[in-house]
Amino acid sequence: VETVRNYIASFDRVRAHLLGIFEKTTGRLIGIRAVYVDRQRSEFLVNVLIGDRGARGKGARAQSRAAVYRYFFEDLDLDTARATVVADNAIVLAGMSKRGWIADGADLKTQATGHGNVEIRKFRLPRDVWRRLAAAWTSSASSAATNARARSRSSFPLVQAIQSSSVETAASTASKRFAPTPLTTWV
Repeated sequence: VETVRNYIASFDRVRAHLLGIFEKTTGRLIGIRAVYVDRQRSEFLVNVLIGDRGARGKGARAQSRAAVYRYFFEDLDLDTARATVVADNAIVLAGMSKRGWIADGADLKTQATGHGNVEIRKFRLPRDVWRRLAAAWTSSASSAATNARARSRSSFPLVQAIQSSSVETAASTASKRFAPTPLTTWV
């Protein structure tokens, strides 16, 4: 538990933000967004992990996307979002270009096991492209939630818990599904 607390404490809410994605009905943490801001370059790097396998493909990323990106592009006035995807993650790679992301190179990194390499593909999303596509993302989140309910007997409403009060405001106005709670209070 102490290791988790230290990890969460390492996010300063200025250069690094840790955003939790929670199942609304149970309060269970199912995923995170770690966002790193580089003010000099006017960009932010987004990492998303839906760690609970049972929660994957049910709209968690889509439901949290609009509020998070609105905050970093509009409230913080950053110009570019960046993301990386493991080259064998076909599902996420297929969605990147649909959502306006532009391929921006690749790197080889040592695998977590220490044996062999893994290809990491890099992407960027300029703010002007995001603005053109933002309305579609919002309707996509609604569609994802609707489709998830159709595939499952129970709905999967999510809560985006966010550390910054400014992000909380953006998230709470983005959708009735969001009820922000600071992640630091979770552990």
